[in-house]
Amino acid sequence: MRIHEHAHRATTSNVRTDLSEEDRASYSQSVFTDFLSSGSVKEAVAAAQELVIPGFGPVLVGIGVNRAYDTPHADEQAKICSLVIELVAHKVIAISDVLSTVETQSKALDDTMLDVPAAPKILGDILGAALAKDMLQAAVLGALAAPEAIEGAEARRGLLAAALQQVKAARGKQEMKDVVAGLDIVGLMAKDDEIEGYLPSTADFLAEQGLSL
Repeated sequence: MRIHEHAHRATTSNVRTDLSEEDRASYSQSVFTDFLSSGSVKEAVAAAQELVIPGFGPVLVGIGVNRAYDTPHADEQAKICSLVIELVAHKVIAISDVLSTVETQSKALDDTMLDVPAAPKILGDILGAALAKDMLQAAVLGALAAPEAIEGAEARRGLLAAALQQVKAARGKQEMKDVVAGLDIVGLMAKDDEIEGYLPSTADFLAEQGLSL
């Protein structure tokens, strides 16, 4: 299954073409850092519009994800995730840019979460916010969180639970169930009892998260 979905990106006349690759990446860091300070989506969107040249969208998203990984504060992680989706909503980047980066990050999630325990939640928050806004289909979430993509159940569960929580918060529990009705959530969260016997059953995990289906 191809998980990349194409979206039209607005053309902007104020994109800076005078920046080196290093400067563009450095200014991108500032987009997220400044947003954490100001909370202004308008300013962040305007700053990002100056930076996104063709092919740079996934790089910008990757910088944002890594910025979220670097902060231990859950509220800052959440704000960065929300900004990534705002950049899609304002057509600064495409949802395919987000999915490209999240796909790469999710494949390394079992290792990443050893150093960044919040990593599954961060990726799940981004996907869930996009799903809640109908920017992607549930099947994309299922493909990204399949055991073939993420080996460990703990990482898969963390990503999926965060995504579901985002949809639930935005649209309510019943609509959340409707949105993911085509996914085998229990199967996607299944664990290997020989290796992951310490984890709760899927039903218990879902109940603990307030996500019983």
